[in-house]
Amino acid sequence: MGFILNANRTFSAPCRSADGQTFDVTFRALTDEQVKEHDFDSVEGEKTFLRAIVHDIPDIEGDDKQPIAFGPEVLGQMLEFADLRGAFLRGYREQVTGAQTGN
Repeated sequence: MGFILNANRTFSAPCRSADGQTFDVTFRALTDEQVKEHDFDSVEGEKTFLRAIVHDIPDIEGDDKQPIAFGPEVLGQMLEFADLRGAFLRGYREQVTGAQTGN
């Protein structure tokens, strides 16, 4: 079977928060043109980009260890934390470019 070119491509990548928690995120793959539409020079621009690429986070738990269903409200809460925004950006970039960021 050959490669299937799908306009709505997704992929999963591990992400790591500043407190060491690792979690999988399903991302939407954007075209170069779609990426160029985003402003990365502001926090709001970064959040807009992340809303476009974060498709699902399958395993989220609350403080009470009960599962939380992923949705726009949960993503909005997560995007308020700079370390989680950074985790999403690194996870996406590393999977798309194949290069890890570092020192």
